[in-house]
Amino acid sequence: MTYRATLDAIQTSLSASYWLKRAAAELDQRDTIDALYDADALAKLARMRWTEVQRPAADGLVAAIIAMTQPE
Repeated sequence: MTYRATLDAIQTSLSASYWLKRAAAELDQRDTIDALYDADALAKLARMRWTEVQRPAADGLVAAIIAMTQPE
């Protein structure tokens, strides 16, 4: 799937959040490298939030999935 097709799919999805739709739409206005660095920082922050706040309340399965998705 191409960038444009994926962007259109996000914009028309009933399950995509307003926040994601707005952020995806703003990608065309941003420098690509800056957007990649910002997205990476946000993903790391979300993982930290999960680890510190939500993960202690979860079981081992979800923790294992998160660990598998983290870069080496």
